[in-house]
Amino acid sequence: HDLDIEDVLRVIAEMNPLYVVSVINLPSLEGDSAILRAIRERCGVRSVIGFGTVVRREWAGLLEGGSVDVLMCGDPEVQIMSVLDYLEQGSELMELPGVAMRVEDEAKRTQGEPMLSTLDELPIPDYGLLDLNRYEYFELLDRTGPALVYTSRGCPFACGYYCPYPYGFGRKIRFRSPELVGQELELLNKEHEVTGVLFRDQVFTIKRDHTEAICNQILNRELDIQWVCETKYDRVDRDLLELMKRAGCRSIHYGLESGDEKLFWTVGKPGGKGSPEEAMEHFSRSIAETKAVGIRAHVHTIVGLPGETKETIENTAARLKSLDVDSVSAGIITPYPGTQLYNEAVESGWIREDSFSRFTTGEPVLEYEGFGHRDMLKARERLMSSVRRQKPTWNGAIRRIRRLGGRLLRNLNQRSDVTPGPSTKL
Repeated sequence: HDLDIEDVLRVIAEMNPLYVVSVINLPSLEGDSAILRAIRERCGVRSVIGFGTVVRREWAGLLEGGSVDVLMCGDPEVQIMSVLDYLEQGSELMELPGVAMRVEDEAKRTQGEPMLSTLDELPIPDYGLLDLNRYEYFELLDRTGPALVYTSRGCPFACGYYCPYPYGFGRKIRFRSPELVGQELELLNKEHEVTGVLFRDQVFTIKRDHTEAICNQILNRELDIQWVCETKYDRVDRDLLELMKRAGCRSIHYGLESGDEKLFWTVGKPGGKGSPEEAMEHFSRSIAETKAVGIRAHVHTIVGLPGETKETIENTAARLKSLDVDSVSAGIITPYPGTQLYNEAVESGWIREDSFSRFTTGEPVLEYEGFGHRDMLKARERLMSSVRRQKPTWNGAIRRIRRLGGRLLRNLNQRSDVTPGPSTKL
């Protein structure tokens, strides 16, 4: 909505809520804290309640900084009603598991992280509360939406050494029944006219029969949707890819991380079967089969994994060219709190930035001997330029122009006494 802090405070004051509940994220930690602190101090709410993966580690600092009154350290869907009931009744919150708050001017946290046992516990979101036309995704620019949908949560793989998925979503996979997923997709498509969906599962094809059932839900309900998902290279085959294509899959994101066989095998995607050569051949075969059935192949790479050198970067660039992928992203290694890499980076003195606002994968926050900040930036540009970029469709370009025009008109119609600056933008 392009609101600055004063606009946010005005809107909240007009709503006059008793409680404000907000996600807190790692790269936006400082900005989130500033907004919540202002809400807490100026909007007259009883309590500000926060949640998010970063809360599990940074709970003490958030409480001491005066941004929030209560933090939930588990799945918020499990905890929120109990927290609100206790606050309404004036009960002792420290009786609940997985909460943090200030007790006699000291930040304290109870044990546990309450989690959903199955995603079927959750209702279908009320999409009527959102203007989905405000959202866009680079591979779905010609589709309305996209809507973000989960069919599972969790990731059990060993790349959790550097990846925040296992820490953030749990190592145990929790599924949503295909029937409920089908109902949600039908609601989005037929009632809200959404034609683009981004499945946010960490490994969409982790369970083959579950994936097949979701594809059949889309086909049997005759839904007009196209969608994008993310998965692991050794969790697809030709038959499954063909079914996914028939069900509207437009693009699959695969994590290559490094095209250097040794780095791929030991750090990027450890725990594979066979040899490094066989694993890389399997990856190449999955990309080829994905493209053969008519699905785009987008590959994620990471610059700066431990052991990275200029030679391994060149190996990755050569691998990307040989794979003939449709598009590529190159993120710079980021030591996410909660991962083994973060602990190792702290102990080894690799981290060179104190502010979590820099932990975006777009800039270096750590460096090793022989591979520093400048090397990482050059390597990122090298990988990004190693494959052709996606060409936007005319429909996508026209839709984006319309959106920008609509936003401009809305901004011109807004009345605000504040001149927003970059540090106060949402």
